[in-house]
Amino acid sequence: MVLTPFHYPLAYLINKVSGNKLKLDYVTLSVFLPDIEIPILFLLGYYPYRLILHSIIGSLVFSFPTLLLLWPIYRFFILETLGIEVRLDNMYNVFIGSVIGSLSHVFLDALHHDYNPLLWPFSLQSIDAIVLFNNWRLASEILNFVFLVITLILFLDTFNKKKSLIETIRSMISS
Repeated sequence: MVLTPFHYPLAYLINKVSGNKLKLDYVTLSVFLPDIEIPILFLLGYYPYRLILHSIIGSLVFSFPTLLLLWPIYRFFILETLGIEVRLDNMYNVFIGSVIGSLSHVFLDALHHDYNPLLWPFSLQSIDAIVLFNNWRLASEILNFVFLVITLILFLDTFNKKKSLIETIRSMISS
């Protein structure tokens, strides 16, 4: 499976394609959002651990409120710690960015997970039609490697320009 931090290239792509209208500050958080349900469902003793936020409707309905709920925590523990000053001032763009970011995560995961509840709440059945190679294990290994490499390339390119670890991280999660 593509580990959560390696979903970052999706945020980078969304930011660039939008011409920087959809800011990295919130799009980065939104591409990680679906995985927040995994520890919550686990702690509640519910299986499968990927469900609501890993579905199309769940992402459409819950990504924006979840982002708003987590934003103060993200801002305090990540952005302010790094000295990044951000306000959510264009709520339309925040909404669009949260939905696109969350859905991009869902569709990336649908390419390589063994359980894809894309049609929740209408069905709990896994939709595996787009699992690459019709083999989720092989697809997981390949996509994890590809997204690791892309993340490293983006990191090294930014580090080469910024020459500082903190400045590199700031630049990668704030636009």
